[in-house]
Amino acid sequence: MDFLKHQASYCDVIKSIVEKHEELSEDNNRQETKLGVKRTHRDDYANHKINFSVNSFKSKLFGENEERRYAKIESMDSDINDAVLHCQNADIRLKEFNKNALIEIDFYKTMKQEQIREILRSYCLLQVRIAKSALKSWTNIRDCFSSEQTPL
Repeated sequence: MDFLKHQASYCDVIKSIVEKHEELSEDNNRQETKLGVKRTHRDDYANHKINFSVNSFKSKLFGENEERRYAKIESMDSDINDAVLHCQNADIRLKEFNKNALIEIDFYKTMKQEQIREILRSYCLLQVRIAKSALKSWTNIRDCFSSEQTPL
């Protein structure tokens, strides 16, 4: 019964590892998507390809100050650099988690193999005891029949 409890805990560990991996992968993908969007916005702004909004309409209608434009581009560049750092951190967290998860799974695999080996050893010892008991019973039966006098 303990083996089944250990197997259930092993399954729970595997499930939590998979869930954590999916969470980290989604976070990594989200960070990469944000980075791509920020780069696209910056490139569009630098090339004067601004989507329709009130601010873009004002800047097209009245013109835009070059200093303000360069300041906004620099602000976008700093946002992109921050997004790159977040993306790299998410990637590092995912790689470290994968490495630690493999170590943990290997640990549980070896533990499971040892438990199976111990269960098999216990089963073999039980079968040997049963066989010895059966041999002793048959030996007693044989001795009982051989000690009886056969009728003449």
